[in-house]
Amino acid sequence: MHASQRIARAVIVTLGASLGGLALADPAPMAVKARPVLAARTTNAAPEVERRTAPTANPLPAPAAVAAPAPVPTPTEKPGKPSLWFRFGERIEWSLQVRGAEGGRARLAVGQPGKLGDRTVVAVKGDARTTGIVESIKLVVEESQSYLDVFSTLPVISEIRGEHGKDTVTGKVTRTGDGQAEVLSARSKTGESKQTVTIHPKTHDGLSALAMLRSLPSLKEGSTRTFIVYTGVKAWRVTGTYSKRETRTTALGEMEVYRVDGLAQRSQLDGTLMSDKPGKKFTGWFSADRRRVPVLFEADSDYGKVSLVVTGYAIDK
Repeated sequence: MHASQRIARAVIVTLGASLGGLALADPAPMAVKARPVLAARTTNAAPEVERRTAPTANPLPAPAAVAAPAPVPTPTEKPGKPSLWFRFGERIEWSLQVRGAEGGRARLAVGQPGKLGDRTVVAVKGDARTTGIVESIKLVVEESQSYLDVFSTLPVISEIRGEHGKDTVTGKVTRTGDGQAEVLSARSKTGESKQTVTIHPKTHDGLSALAMLRSLPSLKEGSTRTFIVYTGVKAWRVTGTYSKRETRTTALGEMEVYRVDGLAQRSQLDGTLMSDKPGKKFTGWFSADRRRVPVLFEADSDYGKVSLVVTGYAIDK
């Protein structure tokens, strides 16, 4: 494999891990035409959300403007208030860099709260795609969407979408709240698969995992949280530790940031570690203000350091 192809592979793997969750880090590359975040749906029916307050998340404009949003509710607030570390109407953009050069871009958009059955949820949507020379080697677009309970922070429904050439791939995980999850996956070449699995009752997906990492600096330095991440492909046990405060220069200006060091290890669905699988280390930096903007993520790969660098932040009023 040529060096350019190896670098492209590093970008592809990181795209899978960035917004779709760690469970997407290793499948075959997804190549689809550019489209708004999860704008195209296949045979999977959308959840029945009350339309008057249906969660929405519009695609991000370019470039995103920086705004001063309202205070974020913290996880320590009394029951009855949202504890989810996403802000309603929030939009974020990142540049994906390998060896200091851009190889992709990623976006995240958060909707407004709505009702899904008897639960209050918000739609969080993410997409990522290769750009530049990496795109000329392999066009990769990965998409994900979650309906997150704004009080428990846990996902109710998680969806992923991609296409491998002519092979369309979709996945949907619906959690029933009693430790059971219905997993629906489909490939145009092999057909549809449906199964019910037993998972850890507090299992997150890739998008709610980002909210968990953002919540860590609400604790004291050295505090650690461990949680399970599962999106229907693989399960990971993720440990994040709030290390310290630092000062960094970002696209949003020079600011104080919280540093969170993390380790993701392959696990069984109940969270039991798979000892024969090596872990993946990563570090994230979040703005030390009420926004907790994820300004930078870094991870080492076989092809050099891979970084997800914030390029824009905005919030709908």
